[in-house]
Amino acid sequence: MIGDLNSYSQEDPLRLLRNAGWVDGHSRGSESASHSFVFRGLRGRLDHAFLSPSLANDLASAQVWSINADESEVFGYAHVKQVDPENAVFRSSDHDPLVLDLRIGTP
Repeated sequence: MIGDLNSYSQEDPLRLLRNAGWVDGHSRGSESASHSFVFRGLRGRLDHAFLSPSLANDLASAQVWSINADESEVFGYAHVKQVDPENAVFRSSDHDPLVLDLRIGTP
């Protein structure tokens, strides 16, 4: 289960998932997972990767690819598209993508 779950890690919806046995891939000690979005100068992690217990055993690493959230809103897609539509290639979202490295099928 991967995506913007619109809840911080200690909120009830995510506690419910963990209590049901789902494993938060980013709880396994990645410093880069401290935030995945920035909104009005505040940062947090609403983006999560929850794995079944069996798939969690195959998790090698989990990271946040810091490509969007920390970019200035001046580089935001909507703004750049209006000002310079041919170069609207920066900050495609206010969230950073999650990257999981799984060892599936590895002995």
